Amino acid sequence: MPPTATLKPRAIVLSGPSGSGKSTLIAELFKEYPTAFAFSISHTTRSPRPGEQDGREYHFIPRANMEKMIALGEFLETTEFSSNLYGTSKKSVEDVAQTGRICLLDVDKQDTTRSPRPGEQDGREYHFIPRANMEKMIALGEFLETTEFSSNLYGTSKKSVEDVAQTGRICLLDVDKQGVKNIRNTDLNALFIYISPPSYEILEQRLRGRKTESEAAIEKRLREAKESMEFSKEPGMYDHIVMNDQLDAAYQTLKEILRKDIEAVLEQQKVNNADK
Repeated sequence: MPPTATLKPRAIVLSGPSGSGKSTLIAELFKEYPTAFAFSISHTTRSPRPGEQDGREYHFIPRANMEKMIALGEFLETTEFSSNLYGTSKKSVEDVAQTGRICLLDVDKQDTTRSPRPGEQDGREYHFIPRANMEKMIALGEFLETTEFSSNLYGTSKKSVEDVAQTGRICLLDVDKQGVKNIRNTDLNALFIYISPPSYEILEQRLRGRKTESEAAIEKRLREAKESMEFSKEPGMYDHIVMNDQLDAAYQTLKEILRKDIEAVLEQQKVNNADK
């Protein structure tokens, strides 16, 4: 049963290049405050992969539907990747806020038109939907942001953010620089935080040290990282920049930035529990 409180925490938008440690910091937040945060579930027009479930990894919808939602302005951000649409709907963020939790928007966990990979479940990693449905939703304006990668669409629908809000948790959005630009142009009440590596050189060392990707893939990530780091310097884009040169210190800095938001959510949860 969702909380009865009217508290609707603001969404938190996190951005940063691959190798910045952003995912690790997000994991630490969920580990320490399991009831305070929640991810919005993105929409996608790709097909679910084995193990993926609708409403868990993604909301899987036909491209036509997603394009309609996009046209109606129902998305905070959308993107296209490998001919599949992905996006974060405004409703998904609002749903999280309604629950009294802080909504964490992860653009890697959006709606997408790609097929689920082994182990992925629809509604968990993504909302897997047909491309036509997602394109329709995008056309209807139902996404906050979208992008396309490898012919698949990815995006964060407005509904996915609303869904998190409805649970009383903090909605966290993990997006790239284009997602930040798009969300800045919406009426979403959010705090924008950039997770920065100490330097481009150290970031390159981290990426190459993984030894999990081809040289071409690494070079692509490095190009994107350079653009991301330059973008973070633009005035008015980010409210805070967290330098991750030492994980523990960076996490403490991030927690301090979010301290009041977390305290408000946890206090409201205590009130709700006492009323039951």
